[in-house]
Amino acid sequence: MKKLLSYFAIFLMAANGSSQTTAEEYYISGFRKSNYSWIKGFNINDAISDFTMAIELSPKYVYAYYYRGWAKEKLGDYSGAIADYTKAIELDTTTKHQYSDCSAYIHRGDLKKKLGDNAGAQEDYQKALIKFDSDTIVNHIYRGDLNQLLGDYTGALSDYTKAIAESESDYVLNYMRRGDLKYELEDYSGAIEDYTKIIQLFPERIDLYNKRAYAKYGIGDKKGACLDWSRAGELGDSSAYERIRKNCN
Repeated sequence: MKKLLSYFAIFLMAANGSSQTTAEEYYISGFRKSNYSWIKGFNINDAISDFTMAIELSPKYVYAYYYRGWAKEKLGDYSGAIADYTKAIELDTTTKHQYSDCSAYIHRGDLKKKLGDNAGAQEDYQKALIKFDSDTIVNHIYRGDLNQLLGDYTGALSDYTKAIAESESDYVLNYMRRGDLKYELEDYSGAIEDYTKIIQLFPERIDLYNKRAYAKYGIGDKKGACLDWSRAGELGDSSAYERIRKNCN
């Protein structure tokens, strides 16, 4: 309760423009408004205003630039977002906030790609990739995603495999990543193995039955595919019956 009251006080101070409000308080207020914009009274534009106030009070506030860029991205202001991600990257060279720096490169690369600057996007992905050079689970996951974006599918598979071997909790998502990539590379048997691993742990995941069904169909196991679509239908996916009608009769 005390924690909630504390946050509420921060919001009141930010809303009233109190001279006592600190950069960190504006940042916290902006962060919450941008992440919980569905709550009445919270919205992205107000979040951007809070991040801007945080930056005015603390011009080297890396995270305020990063999350203001993220908020602008959500509003479709890609040029403004790129400018803020760029500033976060510039500041991170001295403050060493590795993950905000890497995320800024990744987000900036995604936006450049959307704007048609494929060469710029590739350059940003490469820069982010270099930063994930140590052997940790998080780095393997990020590196796998980046290698996939860069077209190094062998490297991506290797990183996802290492993440699975080292992980004690998020291995489900890592199996999913690896399975989806195997499917895209038409390694349907490999994809089936990964999807089956997850289904064994979470037998009510509808999406997994559909994914595995397509993989089975890819290797000519029509019966197995139809059984998976049927199971997806039993679990509540009514569209699965349309796939059965088209592919299983």
